[in-house]
Amino acid sequence: LMEIDADEVWSNHYLENKSNLLPQMVSQAVANTKNQSREKAASIAALKVENRVDINELRRVDSGESCWSPGVGPCTALVAYSPGQFGYLIHISPTDQIYNDDPLTPLFLGTRHTDMVNKLLQRITHFDTVGNDVPKLQFIIAATHTDSIEGILDTLLGRGISLSKIKFAYNPSCDFANIKYTQTSDSVQVSWITLDPGLGSQELDATKLPNLMQQLNTYR
Repeated sequence: LMEIDADEVWSNHYLENKSNLLPQMVSQAVANTKNQSREKAASIAALKVENRVDINELRRVDSGESCWSPGVGPCTALVAYSPGQFGYLIHISPTDQIYNDDPLTPLFLGTRHTDMVNKLLQRITHFDTVGNDVPKLQFIIAATHTDSIEGILDTLLGRGISLSKIKFAYNPSCDFANIKYTQTSDSVQVSWITLDPGLGSQELDATKLPNLMQQLNTYR
């Protein structure tokens, strides 16, 4: 109960002070990602597994399975999983709701407009979890930019997901990322790829990053 109360307090604190706290969280996410990424000659082939998730796709990953999503540049990858049970990987394009919450945007974009995060949460709550199981979900965001982070956090927190369940892998120095989620170990492997042959690529186990509530605690 105390943990739940702390989650609610910190999540509400973030929402009430978002304009000040979000830039600090982003800055800390860069530092955490840099500190925990390791140099590696990562390639798409090294990440390739049977189940591929392309732009604007959502895939459920069951016991013993893995999936991967290549070429996450201007897009955003999101992994959502219930430890030891199941997970999802989605590859979200810049035409999604999380990039622009202007109510006129769907009218301009038409069928190109998506709302992948809400679609994911609806699917999970309707078919995968009930009641008290929802707070067990873990979320990992991976991106080379910050264009979508505010929209994702607004959506997740608006659906009752606390900051302690969310991690942000952010590397603005690379050109794109390849993401692999393995259900058996609940691991999220991010390969940061640079197109400049003189710069080495890096690899990150995103599950080892601090969650966003832990990041906020550093600002007290």
